[in-house]
Amino acid sequence: MRRLRDGTIGHDRWFFMLWVLSSAMVVAVAVALTWQAATHLLRYDAQIEARDWVKDLTASVNDLDLMLTTGFLSPLSRRALHDAGGRQDVTFFRLYDQFGQPIYQSLSDHEEPPIAILTGGTIGAADETQQDGDDTSFAGEGQSDARAEPPIHGRIVLPFETGSGVQGVAEVYLDQSAKAEFYRQAFLAFVGGLILLILIAMALPMTMVWRKSKERELAERRLQDLAHTDPLTGLGNRMHFRERLDDALAVATDGEGVTALFWLDLDRFKTINDALGHPIGDALLCQVADRLRHCLEDDGTIARLGGDEFALLLSGDFCDNEAARLAQRLIQVLAVPFDVEGHHVVIGVSIGVVFAPRDGNATDDLLKKADIALYRAKDAGRSTYRFFTPDMEARSVVRHSLEEDLRDAIANNQLRLHYQPQVSLKSARIVGFEALLRWHHPRYGHMPPHEVIGLAEETGLIMPLGFWALKQATADATTWPEDVSVSVNISAVQFGHTNLVDLVGDVLSMSGLAPSRLDLEITESIVMSDSRTTISKLRKLRRLGIHLSMDDFGTGYSSLNRLRNLPFDRLKVDRSFIRELGGNRDDAAIVHAIVTLGKSLGMQVIAEGVETDMQLAQLHVENCDVAQGYYFGRPVPATEIGRQLGLYNPSNSVGLHAPRRPPLPLRPAWPEADRRAVTAPVPVDDPSTMHEAVN
Repeated sequence: MRRLRDGTIGHDRWFFMLWVLSSAMVVAVAVALTWQAATHLLRYDAQIEARDWVKDLTASVNDLDLMLTTGFLSPLSRRALHDAGGRQDVTFFRLYDQFGQPIYQSLSDHEEPPIAILTGGTIGAADETQQDGDDTSFAGEGQSDARAEPPIHGRIVLPFETGSGVQGVAEVYLDQSAKAEFYRQAFLAFVGGLILLILIAMALPMTMVWRKSKERELAERRLQDLAHTDPLTGLGNRMHFRERLDDALAVATDGEGVTALFWLDLDRFKTINDALGHPIGDALLCQVADRLRHCLEDDGTIARLGGDEFALLLSGDFCDNEAARLAQRLIQVLAVPFDVEGHHVVIGVSIGVVFAPRDGNATDDLLKKADIALYRAKDAGRSTYRFFTPDMEARSVVRHSLEEDLRDAIANNQLRLHYQPQVSLKSARIVGFEALLRWHHPRYGHMPPHEVIGLAEETGLIMPLGFWALKQATADATTWPEDVSVSVNISAVQFGHTNLVDLVGDVLSMSGLAPSRLDLEITESIVMSDSRTTISKLRKLRRLGIHLSMDDFGTGYSSLNRLRNLPFDRLKVDRSFIRELGGNRDDAAIVHAIVTLGKSLGMQVIAEGVETDMQLAQLHVENCDVAQGYYFGRPVPATEIGRQLGLYNPSNSVGLHAPRRPPLPLRPAWPEADRRAVTAPVPVDDPSTMHEAVN
């Protein structure tokens, strides 16, 4: 901006100098021409007066011809000549005969003329003298006078002509001081008026040019600000951030301090933006920008790179511990719920951190590495931070390869759904199955479901993936008994899609599954706002005849008032509360509260992650409705559903029966084959991720 402004000012300066120079040249030319005109007028007046004087002299001196030819001068003629010296501003004159010999002058021989004039000698033959009035000069044009302020005289040489030709020459000196003063005053008035007219003539266009220049400068400044400022938050934009990063890297490369770059991406922002609308999303971004300003104050540069991505730049003696403390502070500050136009909004932030010159000294390279570190933070569970390490680049290449492979897997139907039973604690019968995504990668083997879902959400593949899962699950469920339902998880991106209700209706129509047998599981974080849009969409889904379950209940920020207004049929207790159930009094109290709350609101309560007899016994005590987990069986493909039903629902089985054991205390009889003891080892294929559903 400084360079642009300097260029504009320089342009205006040159234009002003050109205007002044042009005006000065116009004035100089006008002065010169006016002075020349005044000089010519003065000469012309002198010539006219001299001619008139010669005519009067010729008329008053009767024997002038005789005097010019013989040199004889009568007393009367001498008197006339003497009187002629004081006429018409004539101060001095001299007469010459036709041979150029002086025969009379108005002064005595011992007096000097008022100016340096030709004295003595001859002026030349009469026929070789100057023509009529050609020889005209002024004392002010180069001649000098001994007096301090000599009057201005004109010297005129005129012939005496008679019928026989030129008889002599008169050299006349006229006092032009008064006329010269008049012309001088007129000249000054003319020049002053001319300058005034020029100033007036140039003032208006110059004023317009100046105003245009200022307007252009302001417009360029505004454009420069717009080009470097995010219009929504008022923070710097990507271009501004790159320029600041370039400057910081130039300093860091010279060995003066360290530059730390923080790349921030808001968690769950897209869900909020889609559910509550873009105006709420924009207002949320403005509040995020204000909190970032408060955290950083004036210690560095903050910029919004686009969407829900922000970046921070700090320079100085910056160490890893200081960067970690700042990253943790940013996470804590942005985790505090926002109040956006009456909506209670909760988000998180994932942060990637790089250092210069340790991690690189090129702008694009650092930005790429910060982005890689950011995605490692997202992979680690979000709402955390990661410093860049060299091995992350290799993982980034793998991640890009996985994205392409996932795209191909969806297109080529290489994904599979496995189903985990949900068992009623009252009847000991399977009442439903939860559909869980499985992807066996040809190179990396079994892919953890949460990584697949995260990759699909980040790459925009979640919509086709979710549609496939919903369609496949409803199609599989049509082969099960009519009293067995299927649960399918809905991701935040899917829930925010405007056509979700129509999509679910179309899938039910295509599969022919009864709507009452479909249960959509929606995480608590997705519906943490009681916005009209969210409630309206939930009610439209309910009007289709399907059931809605709030998944991972207890891990979010739902209030009782919000829960009361949301049209859910079931609450799913998060596995984190079930894990220590039976050995942790706090978890037991939480489960008791959740079950009691669900019952009071007329909702069915489902506990997930049940793996031990102790957990199951405690759930019986709390009067929980349904449970699922490894205690009842691992997720199996659709082809093995019959065996699961044969174990728990003999009357609905497809011919596969298993021996049943006597009832255990505090619970119904469970099939020995799939029951897990308290000391049973956890499966080695990452059971903590096996519950992850298709999002």
